[in-house]
Amino acid sequence: MTAMIRLRHRGIQGLLALAVVVWIVISVSACSKKSNPLEADSLQESWGQEKLDVDQLMDAPVDSSAKGMKKVAENTNYALYIDPDTTDIAVYDSKAGIYSHSNPVRNIEDLSLDEVQQGLYGSIIEVDFTNLSGKMSRYSSYIDSVLLGQFDFYRIENGVRIVYTLGMDESKRRIPPVLSVKSYEKILEMLDDDQKQDFRPLFRLIKHGSIAKEEKDTLLNTYPILKTEDIYILRDITKYDKDILEDILKAHDYTLEDIEAEMEYAGYERDDSNVVFTIPVDLQIDTKGLVADIDCSFIKRSGDYKVTDISLLRGFGATNENDGFIFLPDGSGILLDLVSDKPMVYSKQVYGANQVISAPYQTENTIQNIMPVFGISSGKSALFGIVEKGAGLTSIAATVRSDTTPLACVEAKITVNDMDYQDYQGLKTNPSGLVLPADDPEAMVSVRYFLMKEENVTYSRMAELYRNYLLEEGILKKQDSPSKVTPCYIEMPGSIKKNTTVAGVPHKRDFALTSYEQAETILEQLLEHGVKGIKFRYTGWINDGLHNSVYDRPRFIKALGSKKELKHLLTYAKENSIHTFLDTEFNYVYTDKAFDGFRYSEDAGRQLDHKVAVAGRYNPATLRMLNNGKCYLVSPDTMLKFSASFFSALNSLDLDTGISLGSMGRSLNGDYKAGNTITRDRSEKIYQSIFADAGKNYSDILTEKGNAYSWEYVSDIVDLPIGGSDSYAQVQAIPFVQMVLHGYVNYASMPLNLASDLTYETLKAIETGSGIYAQMMYAEDMVVVDTAYDDMYSLHYENQLLEVAAVYKNVAAVLDQVAGEEIINHQKLDSGVYGTTYSNGKQIIVNYRNQDWQSDGILVKGKNYAVMEVGEK
Repeated sequence: MTAMIRLRHRGIQGLLALAVVVWIVISVSACSKKSNPLEADSLQESWGQEKLDVDQLMDAPVDSSAKGMKKVAENTNYALYIDPDTTDIAVYDSKAGIYSHSNPVRNIEDLSLDEVQQGLYGSIIEVDFTNLSGKMSRYSSYIDSVLLGQFDFYRIENGVRIVYTLGMDESKRRIPPVLSVKSYEKILEMLDDDQKQDFRPLFRLIKHGSIAKEEKDTLLNTYPILKTEDIYILRDITKYDKDILEDILKAHDYTLEDIEAEMEYAGYERDDSNVVFTIPVDLQIDTKGLVADIDCSFIKRSGDYKVTDISLLRGFGATNENDGFIFLPDGSGILLDLVSDKPMVYSKQVYGANQVISAPYQTENTIQNIMPVFGISSGKSALFGIVEKGAGLTSIAATVRSDTTPLACVEAKITVNDMDYQDYQGLKTNPSGLVLPADDPEAMVSVRYFLMKEENVTYSRMAELYRNYLLEEGILKKQDSPSKVTPCYIEMPGSIKKNTTVAGVPHKRDFALTSYEQAETILEQLLEHGVKGIKFRYTGWINDGLHNSVYDRPRFIKALGSKKELKHLLTYAKENSIHTFLDTEFNYVYTDKAFDGFRYSEDAGRQLDHKVAVAGRYNPATLRMLNNGKCYLVSPDTMLKFSASFFSALNSLDLDTGISLGSMGRSLNGDYKAGNTITRDRSEKIYQSIFADAGKNYSDILTEKGNAYSWEYVSDIVDLPIGGSDSYAQVQAIPFVQMVLHGYVNYASMPLNLASDLTYETLKAIETGSGIYAQMMYAEDMVVVDTAYDDMYSLHYENQLLEVAAVYKNVAAVLDQVAGEEIINHQKLDSGVYGTTYSNGKQIIVNYRNQDWQSDGILVKGKNYAVMEVGEK
């Protein structure tokens, strides 16, 4: 508390000296929202809320860490306080009797931050912005709004809206950009010796007869008076020096009118494109905790800069403790130590990349974030965050403590405007190649914060909290009669296009990798070898096969067989308790045929430069996109139209099957079509609408990867991540997503028969409660050599079936005992040894070591596992 008072004292005494650098930039384009954020009347009209008179609010207890703050809202569990001078917030947990502060100085005893660090950790928001010239800068709400006194409070239900105006209007400051020699000398005469010493270095004398050749044109254009007279021009000085200069001139009654007269005399025209933003942040409490909202449509700007990213409440939950962890949703989940011997910063987009942002190559091989969550836990308390709205627009960012970073923290970072870099061929553009959206954003982002006041909160406790939240929200639902059989997902590809010749003329024909009849043969053999719980996913079965044409209606492929044979396959599957998922593809179009209903110029998504958006596979060695197998990205609006048409036609066929919406759970893309921008937030709603539409006629829905927006609708997920990205110095990969979903959604990780280490992947399935997933085809492997499908080499079923059956039976013997149960705890028992505990009291211990592991009478052999009751030895 003492440190906080000391910091505030310094901030008040040095108000002007501490304010941020203000950028004065050249206007380069016309923009749609250029209101003046500094006009109070227009602000109140925009916010539509009553200004909050903080003096009328109740004070926080004087003997608490919230001393000097005011109470703005209260319920049975929590109270919300604000600091009227700094805009810091505090949430009081009435049951635990503890305050949680947005500013870590109030949370952490004896913590002292300098002004730069206070801007970093003590700001409610931090704003990154840029213009088309590629000049990027950053504002923080503490330095660029609070210290300048540019903020207001507005009353909202259960909380407060803080309206920050960030950046200063330079035209309102008493800082002359140019002085005549006469005026310069007149000012100098009024100053004492100390002021003269400060004043003289700030200006540069330019003699009109001796201007250097390399700057002559620029100076004469900027200061026409130089053609006949000498002048003094303001140097490129620091914010500190600007404050000193302004103080000197104010003390001698130098006015804004005097500055205007000097500029007019010199022929100098001030650049009025100041970088000023007005951004409202809503902070509310309910009985669960704190909710922070930013409505991007309320962001106001002057000049031609655009906000690219907003970091939200970085200091909330920040800690200088040594023991604890940061939880990140990378892949299935990873933990970072709070402290590192070298600086480490993490940032990754939720739901993977937006593919309409051009990516001719990947920067690294990473596993995407499928969950919009994050957390941090130290010995005394923990914080868990959920992005409730606008998750597709956010990234999760974290910093660990090191010699250069005093605090460990984790935060949600909002992408307000995407950026892209393009080479323009024949188009008029700016030299930087930077592309920004033409339209201003209208999305809402909402982040919920759970304040966990227990000591030593574990990631298992966070998973439990998230699962319970999803159950309360109706996103997860308990199955009426959950299967007690471990699933075995068998994926078979139907048809591909293959080059051939007819009478010497090159021709592409449909080639069956697995026909309807052949698929039945494979399923029959799996059953004969004791595989139960089969879930059969059939891909490439219609519409030109794996490299599909548009899915607006089913177009059957003769090479696979007749409709009668397909129905026979589905009937056989049902009679043998096999769940079938016929795959669909609404995200991508590989084959654009004449008169097929798809016109890429209208139906494909667009990049920021309005070029048609394409996607493709990447070379795992070079990380560059392969030319072979590129496809169009379908606009989300078009997906909605085509999916409705497709389901209407498919339903009329009366096929007894489940449906696979494969890529829709994996890839979330926007569209920058001129005049109809679709953000990923809007795309998410469209995707969910398609999932819901499928659910009207199909009770079983499968998807890939399992981005969290799909969980409410799907019964099954394949290729669910296990582990995290190798590119980060992770302390421990954890099965966080599996802990949330087990017992509610069936899942499996990567295709087991494609794994480089089958033993390891088998043990991983047992540790994480995952079903088995395998890909196989009837055709010989040589069929796909030298084609766009060469990544399917080695899928011939005769080489796979026996091994898949053996692995499945091994895994099912363990996991059938916990099928349909919740995972209530997961922990690292020792190096390479992990324990997973289920709600029925079963504990599964997996030993990845080569050597046996023994502890407290429990023995687990190397590369093996053990099943026991909790408490059993």
